[in-house]
Amino acid sequence: MSEFGIAVKRARNVIWNAAGDYGVSTAFLACSGNDDIDFYLNNVIGFTYKWLGEDNVNGLFDRFIGLEDQAACEALAWCALEKIVYSKEIESRPALSELRENYANEELGRLRANVSEAGLVLVLTVLYKSMLGEKKLPSVGGRERALIRGLNLEDENGAPVEITEPGVVTEHIRRSIFTYYRLPDNIGIKEKKQLKKWNFTIWHVKKQNAFAMIRDPEYMEKKAEEEAEEKGNRLSGLGGSGGIFKRKKKTEEESRETIREYFGDPVFSRQMTEFYEREICTGGHRGVKLYFAGVNISSDNFAEERSRHVAHNRNFYIANRPRFNNAMKRLSMLISNAILTRQADEFFVSRAGSIDSVKAWRGGILSDEKIFLRKDIKAGGDLCVTFLLDASASQKDHQEVIAAEAYIIAEALRMNGIDTQILSYSSLEGFTIINMLKEKPEGTVNRGDSKKDQGVFGYTAMGCSRDGLALRAARKLIDDRKYRYNLMLVLTDACPNDDASVPYSGVGFQARQYTGKDAVHDTAQEVRAAQADDITVDAIIFSEDDIMSSAKEIYGDNFIRIHKLDELAGAAGQFIQSEIVKIYDS
Repeated sequence: MSEFGIAVKRARNVIWNAAGDYGVSTAFLACSGNDDIDFYLNNVIGFTYKWLGEDNVNGLFDRFIGLEDQAACEALAWCALEKIVYSKEIESRPALSELRENYANEELGRLRANVSEAGLVLVLTVLYKSMLGEKKLPSVGGRERALIRGLNLEDENGAPVEITEPGVVTEHIRRSIFTYYRLPDNIGIKEKKQLKKWNFTIWHVKKQNAFAMIRDPEYMEKKAEEEAEEKGNRLSGLGGSGGIFKRKKKTEEESRETIREYFGDPVFSRQMTEFYEREICTGGHRGVKLYFAGVNISSDNFAEERSRHVAHNRNFYIANRPRFNNAMKRLSMLISNAILTRQADEFFVSRAGSIDSVKAWRGGILSDEKIFLRKDIKAGGDLCVTFLLDASASQKDHQEVIAAEAYIIAEALRMNGIDTQILSYSSLEGFTIINMLKEKPEGTVNRGDSKKDQGVFGYTAMGCSRDGLALRAARKLIDDRKYRYNLMLVLTDACPNDDASVPYSGVGFQARQYTGKDAVHDTAQEVRAAQADDITVDAIIFSEDDIMSSAKEIYGDNFIRIHKLDELAGAAGQFIQSEIVKIYDS
């Protein structure tokens, strides 16, 4: 950050002078790494704060943070803001005309060398040519035309929209951009899970050692503190006070003790946990710590706050017991029918059992392994279903529904003699916590105890999610020696995001965070690794965001997206039935 030191000070002075306010907290600066600043752009930034106000401008750009198209959204917004403030300042500052012309010509030169994102490049080309007063503009499609009109504060007929309130102006710009990128209105708000660290982010770089729009470091630090405080207030799940997880800098041992107070004593010894960390916390997860928690929902060895959450989940199920019990019976029937259908014949072809004299010749001549007859095999004993539940803060508002639906599925499987284990995962203070809500049975004899399934009521949502590491840890807890078939059902929003960074690699001044494309790629690799271990990984995705591209990259075709959580049991039933078919057909 030191390479920007002098340039940052110079840029701030220009902005404050243009804004007429030396107390304004600017989110952006226009400067480069060679101590140069862009005089025109910094004046535009200052004029924007002068005419539209600090809260409105910063609020607009805060909504773009964490979006896949963040840089493009920011570029479009600044084009719109530039036009607004130029029209207000040009009469009293005629020198702006030449500065604007030079700026637009430089931008057009950069765009001519850009062969990607054709739609965005075309829109920016039209906007910059408009700055130059050119009448002959490139033709654009309907969506691009609507975006340009929105950024120019025009209606669908090209007539100016009369807007007098600064807040309405910035909201109009945001809506125009969100409409173009087909983003829902609720994305990018503070409650959105995927919040990025406030490190430097480039708006655009024209060429090496040339000017760039960067986030102001002081504004970055201020927002980081605010987000840390807000995140601390959200971490406690249903409680809003932040509880024992209020954010403050802690040592590793202090964080471990805080987690122990909430989740209870660890399942494994420190020696065993450190062994798992050496095995699991490697590569992009180097330096992250693990905490394996267990659950005994009648225990008093964890925080009173969590006890309230457990009681809330259980009471929600009890209040809706008739409806949930009916759902459980329907799912159990579907699973039972799937098993009975595959066992329609008394004997069926298998790779083991009694040799079939009719097909014996196929073994030697065709190397066909299915020359045996096997009688009355069952999914029970051959199949174990592992639930892996995302327990990050994004699930907070519906954690009791997730707990109830997971209990329904686990009970339906138990009724059909199929073993289950239930895990949840979240990340707090540099630790990824694997909460073993229900451990798989030690044997196949005593499957009749439904109390074990009630451990899922210990599910609580808080913190972030390091999905790749959670998948890697879950693989260690799956016994591929005991069960011929293992199915991992992941309930997630397909938006991995953790506030613990990825170990630094590469060049530049921005550290990599476990979010966005990096996190999605890492999670996808862990799914492939599980599949290579003969573990079937299927995902049930519940999210209001546009996550189809990330879900496809992570899980391929092995996912179902649900829009209501009461669809969870049915979606899980589809995957379980397909596994039963696989068992009988293999």
